[in-house]
Formats: sequence, C-alpha cells, structure tokens
Amino acid sequence: MPPPANYMCLPERFRRAGFETSFYYSFTGPGFYSLLDTVNAAGFDHFLYGDKLMKKEDPFFQWGYGDCHFYKRALAHMK
Repeated sequence: MPPPANYMCLPERFRRAGFETSFYYSFTGPGFYSLLDTVNAAGFDHFLYGDKLMKKEDPFFQWGYGDCHFYKRALAHMK
C-alpha cells in the first residue's frame, strides 16, 4: 500500500496566509458521504449546515434548503 499523500488543501493554505475558512452545506447534517471527516481533513475552520446556518422559517425540501435562502444565509455569515 502506498504511503498517504502529502499535500496541503486550499483551506490550510488560506489559514497560513491569515484567512479564516468556512464550508457551507445546504442540508441538515454532515452524515452524507462522511462529509464531516472530509471537511475536517481539508482543514476548514468552520462547517455550517442546518440549524447552525439556517433559520426555522427557511423552506426545507427533501434535498436540502432552497438555494435562495441558503445563499442569503451563507453570504450574511461571510460579512
């Protein structure tokens, strides 16, 4: 088996340059495709999804929150 890859993802590069990084997800939880592990391994500072980002009155569909409301909340968090 080859050794693990030795590389630095963009979130880590941004952190070393003095930036803070966030990963925004329009569904309710990180269980899909082990997303929490992936986000952590990539080096993001924050992982926002579901009630960590959205409001109760935001419409939720089977596949996640609607794009308009999701982007509104994500952009507001970035400011």
